[in-house]
Amino acid sequence: QPRVFDERFPKKVLYVNDVSASGTQWHGVFVADTGGEGGSRVTLADSAIVIAEPKQGKLELHLKGGTTHEFSREDPNHYSLTSFGQSDWPIEVSGLGSAQPRQRSIPEQSMKELMTETRLGSREASVELDTRLAFPIACLVFALVAVPLGAQPRRGGRAAGSLLAVVLIAAYYLLLILGAGLAREGKISPAAGIWMANGILTGLGIALLPRMEQFRGESRWLRPLGHLSRRIRLARRRKAQARARAAAAQAANGERSAQEMPVPSSGSFPRLMDLYSLRKFFFYFGLLLAIFVFLFEAFTFFELLDDIGRRRIAFVTVAEYFGYLTPYLLYNLAPLAGLVAVLVTLGIMSKNNEIVAIKASGISLFRVAVPLLLAGLAVAGTLLVLDDTYLPYANQRQDALHNQIKGRPPQTYTHPQRWIFGEKSKIYNYDVFYPEQNMFGGLSVLELDPADFHLRRRIFATRARWSEAQQVW
Repeated sequence: QPRVFDERFPKKVLYVNDVSASGTQWHGVFVADTGGEGGSRVTLADSAIVIAEPKQGKLELHLKGGTTHEFSREDPNHYSLTSFGQSDWPIEVSGLGSAQPRQRSIPEQSMKELMTETRLGSREASVELDTRLAFPIACLVFALVAVPLGAQPRRGGRAAGSLLAVVLIAAYYLLLILGAGLAREGKISPAAGIWMANGILTGLGIALLPRMEQFRGESRWLRPLGHLSRRIRLARRRKAQARARAAAAQAANGERSAQEMPVPSSGSFPRLMDLYSLRKFFFYFGLLLAIFVFLFEAFTFFELLDDIGRRRIAFVTVAEYFGYLTPYLLYNLAPLAGLVAVLVTLGIMSKNNEIVAIKASGISLFRVAVPLLLAGLAVAGTLLVLDDTYLPYANQRQDALHNQIKGRPPQTYTHPQRWIFGEKSKIYNYDVFYPEQNMFGGLSVLELDPADFHLRRRIFATRARWSEAQQVW
């Protein structure tokens, strides 16, 4: 691919400025050897003809009009320059091809392969096999639970049903993840761990089926809640009657009550109706967003549980990782939570005939949508600020901590590609970057001639810092 640093080759970095339609002729070739510890070698050529030998696992480059620059990082004054008209360069590509088929991991294996691994005693294969069988069966289990729940009349209507569906799905996934984690640790059998979620929901559905034809008031379990609800409504009614009597007494004495004070015009903002809609929206938005984030973090935790136990990762490190992961999840899940929150808010208002009352008062439905649209703009603005300020740093930190938990070597995350093609045909390469000091270690700047792709000047420094004000290193 042209104009992309290719680091797939063993101990080499390849950059091609332009590629012909056939792919066999390259123009502006840059090859850097990265295998030497103290030395470095860079070869630049005006053009190259590519000869592929996949059977031998080689890629031969016939370079034309090039130069080779060799220098030592320990002694920068030691510099060697070699020019050539034509030269052949073999590059090993055996690691890139499919000469040796890669052994597939457990999630990549077929059902037949998983059955074979299970018979051989592989616990991981048994967990994966049971998961593939239990997950499709969950469709039938959810239907068994949804039928009695949908048949029961509910004050919230469709909105409450949508919220209940989200809660059930979250509970199912948590049970599935918990069971899979316990099964992988060997605390319970794979069948018990994976099928636990389906079993619990099936039992819930069977218990609810006989109650489909019962009235809402016949529930003995919910009877105390009904008494409490009636007492709350009675207390509210008594308070309203007391306020009415107080207002009547003030009117008899010639005083003006708060209800008689001038009210803002219908076009003012915010009105009591707007505050009511916003309160409902942000309540369901926060609730749904918390459920979504908790679900994803629980899934990630049980996925990393084996690595945490195997490498004895400290609790502080794990907590720090999830702390930096949370902004990323909030950023990605906020639009979905906002969509469902709007549907739930309007659904509840429609179920309670509040929309009908608003229309009967002569208020347009477009006016009803104004606070929800403004709430959406507020959420969008918050996400933009988060993306421009804290989120990049949080993503770098959570990637670094994720690699630490996985046992991978540390990397530089400010610029994952250590080779950068900058402006004015300059190539930058560095060994390490310290974001706290804004300092590069082992920085090389190669200034190229765009006409023939030859090296004009090379700058090397063991330490370098870029001055934005002076535009110099």
